[in-house]
Amino acid sequence: AGHVTMQPNQTTKEPKLREFFNDLNVRKALSLCANREEMNELIYNGLLTPRQYSPLPMSPNYYEPAATAYIDYDPDQANALLDEAGYSEKDADGFRQWKDGSGPISWIIESTDLSGSVTEDAVLLYTKYLQDVGLQASFKYNERSLYTEHFSANDIEAAWWGGDRTVVPLAPQAIIFR
Repeated sequence: AGHVTMQPNQTTKEPKLREFFNDLNVRKALSLCANREEMNELIYNGLLTPRQYSPLPMSPNYYEPAATAYIDYDPDQANALLDEAGYSEKDADGFRQWKDGSGPISWIIESTDLSGSVTEDAVLLYTKYLQDVGLQASFKYNERSLYTEHFSANDIEAAWWGGDRTVVPLAPQAIIFR
């Protein structure tokens, strides 16, 4: 019932990155640039089902359009969406510039996944897909308590995190009356 996904922090303290992550075209591009089929074959031996982070088919909350939105690998469309969002200028190395012309758009993806783990392999492959559309992201491992500290202080720019509770998403928030 879990997912592994890059979760951009739309409330990050960095103003330019917050604006970037809050643009719907950017978020679509961040999805379309990921080659989920290749990632599934190379890292997960073809055992997973590429999809969006959303309720699973056995959930009463399942909605197929949410599960399959923007999951096709389409770097051309990702590039077009980034251009449309106003991030069309690139430096000599092909990396996109911030709207104010300052230098390359980049962020840190934090996780608790150890070096050599399957999930670290996945995030590193994802950073390659980002480079293919002119974006820079780096991966940073944090021990769980430090990660929690960063998360709680809103100091995370993006997270590579496994999602759960995708069968009945609201169950953990339900109030139980006895």
